[in-house]
This record gives sequence, C-alpha cells and structure tokens, in this order.
Amino acid sequence: MATEAELRAIWEEKLQRISGGKKDVDREKKLANFSQIWDAVLPRIQPKSVPIEKEGSQEAAIFAKLADPSVARTAYTIAIDTMRQKQDLLRHDLEKAIDTCEETGDAAAFAEIFDTLARWRTTWYEPFKNNQKIISSQEFTTSFNLILLHALPPTFPGALTEFLEATLVSPDTAFDHTFSLLTSLGLTRNFETLICRVAYRAIERRVEEVCPGEWESPCLRDILDWVKNTLVPWSTRIFSFDNDPSHLAGHSGDKNIGLKFEFHVYKTVFDLRVSELFDIISDVEGEAQVLKDLKECMGRVSGRTEIVRSIRQQIAKRLLHPGADTKDIIDFYISMIRCLRVIDRQGVLLFRVADPIRAYLRDRPDTISYIVSQLVDEKSELAQEAQAPIVSEMEHEDYSDPKWMPEPPDAGPKFRTMRPSDLISTLVSIYDSHELFIKELQTLFSTLFLQSREDSFDAEKRQLEILKLRFGDTALQSIDVMLADMQSAVRVHKQIQETEESVLKPAIISRWFWPEAPEPDTFKMPGQLQEEYNKRYQKVKPDKRLHWVQSMGTLKLTIELSDRQVEVNATPLEAAVIELFSSKSSWLQEELSKQLGVKEKDVLGALISWNEEGVLEFNSYTKRWILVEEGDASRVQPAPAPTIERFPELQPSAMSSREQQHWQHIKGALSNFGTCSTERIHKLMRYTADPITLDQLNALMGRLQADGLVEGMDSVWRLI
Repeated sequence: MATEAELRAIWEEKLQRISGGKKDVDREKKLANFSQIWDAVLPRIQPKSVPIEKEGSQEAAIFAKLADPSVARTAYTIAIDTMRQKQDLLRHDLEKAIDTCEETGDAAAFAEIFDTLARWRTTWYEPFKNNQKIISSQEFTTSFNLILLHALPPTFPGALTEFLEATLVSPDTAFDHTFSLLTSLGLTRNFETLICRVAYRAIERRVEEVCPGEWESPCLRDILDWVKNTLVPWSTRIFSFDNDPSHLAGHSGDKNIGLKFEFHVYKTVFDLRVSELFDIISDVEGEAQVLKDLKECMGRVSGRTEIVRSIRQQIAKRLLHPGADTKDIIDFYISMIRCLRVIDRQGVLLFRVADPIRAYLRDRPDTISYIVSQLVDEKSELAQEAQAPIVSEMEHEDYSDPKWMPEPPDAGPKFRTMRPSDLISTLVSIYDSHELFIKELQTLFSTLFLQSREDSFDAEKRQLEILKLRFGDTALQSIDVMLADMQSAVRVHKQIQETEESVLKPAIISRWFWPEAPEPDTFKMPGQLQEEYNKRYQKVKPDKRLHWVQSMGTLKLTIELSDRQVEVNATPLEAAVIELFSSKSSWLQEELSKQLGVKEKDVLGALISWNEEGVLEFNSYTKRWILVEEGDASRVQPAPAPTIERFPELQPSAMSSREQQHWQHIKGALSNFGTCSTERIHKLMRYTADPITLDQLNALMGRLQADGLVEGMDSVWRLI
C-alpha cells in the first residue's frame, strides 16, 4: 500500500508537469482541490457488505474524477488491499452455506453460494465500473478470484465434490447457470483436478454396482456406453463456459475428456477382474465374456505383469496347500489353461503363471493317476480333448498368417522351446518323460479290465486307439496284451459255462504281461466254488493251472438275516469274514485272523465295513463280534483299531497318555482309509474303550496338525 509521502510526491510531480516546471501561484489551490477529491474517493472505494447500498452510481462517478491513471491505479491498489483484509466476509458466507448443506443433506442447494459470491464481486467492483480504460472488469475479476481462492475454508473441496456428484443425476442444462458462475469465479480452473476426480469416483461406483460377479454379461461395454452418454457430456458442459483458449487446450472437446475417462474405466474394470481372477478361472467356461473384457482391459492398461503377480499370489494362498485335493488342483489348472489362452492367445501368461502349479503337482503322488483316469473316462473333459486333432507346433514362425503377432517382451528366452501345443500335451509335460504316464495307463487299464462285468470291451478299445495317437502303438503294446487276455478269458468262461453254470466269473490273465501282478493270497476262501471252477478249467485248458488272487475281485452279496436282506458289493476278504458268521454267530478278532490266515489289522477293516452296514456289532464286555440278526437289537461300543507299526512313533508335544492313545487310533484309521473326515474318525473311535467327544477330537486334530503329524482342509485329514 502506498504511503502518504509517496502519494504527495506523485502529486508534486503531476503539478510540476502541469505548470511546466514553473512556480504556479495556484499550486496550493490545486493541491487543496485534489486533496478534497482524494478524501472523497478513498472512503467510497472501500469494499461494502452485501446487499449494497443504493449509492453505487455516486461512487463510480466520484472515482471517475481521478482521471490520472497513476493516481487511479494507486487508489485501486488500496481498495484491493482492503478487500484482502475483508476476505473473512466471503469465508463467513461460504461456511454458512456449507453448514446448511450438511444439515439439510441437499447438496444441490450449495449452488446458491455461487450467486452470493457473484454478488460480492459485483458490489466490490461497483466503484470502478465507470473507469474501464484504467481498471478493466477482467483485471478486477482476476484480483477478486485470487482473494476468493484464499478465502475458501478447508471444508469447501468436500462440499464442492458433493455438489458436483449431485449434478450428475440432473438434466443436462439444470446447472448451466451455476457452471457458468464456477468458471467466472475461477473455480473451474483451480479445481479442475477435483472435477476429474468426481468423474473417476463416479466410474468406480458404477463398476462396483454393475460388474462384481457378473461374468457373462458385457459389463465393460455397458460402462463405456454410460461414460460416453452421461459422464463425458457432463464434464464437457462444465468446461464449456471457460473461454480462455490456453485453458481449453487440455479440454478440446469430448475426445480428450472421453479418452481420460475411458482409460479409467479400463483400469478400474481391470483391477476388479484381476482380484476376481481365481474365482473366474474356477467357475467360467473358456469363452466367457469376462475373459474377453479382461483381455481388452489388459491391452489398454499394460497389465500383463499385474495379472501374473496377482494370480500367482492367489494360487499360492488358496490352492497349493496340503488340504487341497489333487483333483481340484488339476481341474483348476485345466481351467486356467483354457482361460489364460483366451486372454493371451500366445500363451505367455500361462507360461509365467503355471510353474508353481506344475512343480507342486510333480510332488503329489496321485497326479499321474488322476490325469490318466480322466484320459480314459469317456465323459471327462480330457477324454473329449484327446479325440480332437493333434495340433503340431510349427518349428518356425509363419509370417504369412494374418493372425501372427510377435512374442510379448515378457515371454522370456525359454518360452518358445517349452510351450506345449494343446491341453493334454501341457498336462503330460508336467513330467520330463512319458514313461510315468505309460505305466499308469497300464495300471488303470488293468483295473478297468478286471472290474468289467461285460463280455465286450468296446469302450476300452476305443479309448486305447485314441491314446495310441498320443503315445504311440509301441508304448501301449502291453495294454493290447492285457486286452487279448481278457477276450480269451471270456471265451474260456463261455466254454466252462456250457457244461454247468457257475456264479464265479474269473478274469484269467498272463501274470508276466500285467503290471505288478500280485502274489496269490495267503488266506483261503471258505466254500468249494474255487475248487469246482479249477476242475472245469483244467478240462478246457489241461496244460495250465489257476492261481487265485482274491484281493483283486469283487462279489455281489445278499445277506439274509431274520428280519431283512442286505445287498452289498464286497471284497473277497469281507465275503470270507461274513461267511464264517454263517457257521457261528460270534467270533473273536484273533479267531477270525487265524481262521483266514491274515493279519488282525486286515480283519478289523472288514469287520468295520460290516459294522457300518449294520450286520455286525462289537460287545465291549466279551470282546466278541456278533451277528445282528434283528435290526432293532441294542448296539454296543465297537472295538479299537490296532496300532500301525510301519509309522514311526512320533508323539505330539505335551500330550497326556489318554490323548496319546487317541492318537494311535487316529493314526490307525488314517492309515487304513487314507483320508478321513473328522466325523468319520469320531465314528470309528466309538470302538475304543475311552470314547472322545467331537469337540475334543476337533481340538486334538488341530494340535496334531500343528505338530506336523497330520494335514488337512475342511475337516478332511491324512497322515503326513
């Protein structure tokens, strides 16, 4: 602010110029006249409170008397400094309007404050409006907007955000007047980032409302259409009132704004789909719309690395742990192969993601058996895939292919040499050699042949021919021999049946051509059926002898009791056990073991199976197993399972003798049945002399898992 001495110096200079440097006798008179004008102007140009008093024209006329530009600008500077000192008047009105909006919850009512601010500006400009040549309205507006910017309270950005969000749902022209005031007050330019952030938040809310879990509908396209038809016109309308060419350079029409918003749509949808990717892979088919959307988003936001990082984290957390079944891991891997090839046809994403799954499956003992079982099962996805033509991987690039694309930079040097051509090749390549799969195929086909109840093996022959296309005739030659054995056995059995019908239907195999053919069983089946069949076989094949392997057979039994019939499919050992109960209704476990010539542990498994069928029960007082002739007989506690000697005697820490006994029974149950649920273990432990409650068993299983003795998930356990 200019001092009085400076102003007097200016007056002196002006008077000297007027008098031409000569002493003017009227100097004092002129100076006094100027002083009177200045004293009249100064109080008139001070900022007034709204509403303005009806003397604006007088103030403008008085200020117009300061015809000299330098003096007028000095007065203007004084007035602007005074306005800065009174910016609290503006802040007070702003805070009052914000408080009112918070109380009423009507964000649209906040628009009224901008009319009030415009009136403040008009009021304060009133003294200068008739002196446009010296003080232009644009210059004053710039000065006022700077004062307003400093007067804004901290709560203003939040209130402005709520107001702008409220305008999104209003008709196109409903807030044009307010948008015009925002621009004229300099708020559009100074809060450009906030306006864009409102639009981005609107996009994020729209994605959260429409897209989660919607994997079949074209969500991405719906969001882009909404941005084009709603958000871009709204944003364009806000900035359309700014006529400053330099400021409009960044908002040259709908195109630039639309590109910014479109990118945010792609990024938001991409982030959502990446977070859902594990569930998407688990649930959707290979051509689902969500995968196409993710592919488009990935290309727009360069998100390949993010997909790899996220899916590897989710796989490690949710899939690769002891509680997951091998079946579930392989099924997920198959689905992941299909889904990632939709997202990335070249297979680079799959190559970078699959390593942890492949390494984990190599360590699972049942991986090969499950893959092979699916290859042989005609209804499985892999069997359908096996029937498709084999796609050979070209050794060199075909640059004439219109769909050819260069490998992405994240492919890595080993990608081309290690990528398989189809789904089955991908699974088989988990292992370095096909030999393991060939051996498992031999084992599986041997099981299928032995379990077959039909005289025709058309389905097996059909699957074998398909697999030969994958693995070659020579590799599967042993399966051809097994098939020939089975067909020969059918012919021999028909010849035997021609003399006298037999309930036995044995599979007669050549032991040297079957995988790991077991030794003949040591226990003797009760009854005379096998001996009779041996005699008939020797009549047909006098140069050969039969060695029975009962453990590989199955029997369909009908147990006739006093009040009911029980039909079951049983193993030969189970049949042998129950056959002994036809001659005597109660047995000690040791007696059964000696009678059949097998271990007590094996006998116990058969006894437990009949107990679960309700045919046998255990008397804890006499330690005998009893035939249940009538279904309403009172049931008593069954017997304990024996300790399995082949496991090391590891004992959980800080465990009582009672809990150690329970651990022995748990170990026996898991060794006999492989995997058991908590409920199944609890049911088996009712056979012990010291039963345990289900809650106690749950707590004990948790301690055993912590000590590294068992592993499980979803209350299904197995020994480590």
